[in-house]
Amino acid sequence: MFIFNERLIIYEKYLPKTENVGIHKWAAKKSTTNVREKLFEDSIIDMWLLGMSKILYWQGNSSFSYISKLIKNDPKTTVNWLKL
Repeated sequence: MFIFNERLIIYEKYLPKTENVGIHKWAAKKSTTNVREKLFEDSIIDMWLLGMSKILYWQGNSSFSYISKLIKNDPKTTVNWLKL
C-alpha cells in the first residue's frame, strides 16, 4: 500500500479479465476460493475508504455505494447523485 500526502491511497488489486460481466458475478462462477476472498477483501477496503471521504457522492441503485454511505453515516456529507 502507498500513501501519498495522506490523501491518496494506492494498493494492489487483482483485476481479472471478466468476459463482459461484472467482476463479482465472474468470481462467483469462474474463480477459486482464494480469488473470491481476495476480491471480497478489496471490495471491503474500497467501501471503507469511500466511507472515510470528506464528501461522498454515492449511487442510489448500487449496494456497493450504499454500504459506503452506511459506513460514512453522515447525511449532511452524503449525496445520492441519482437524485441531483
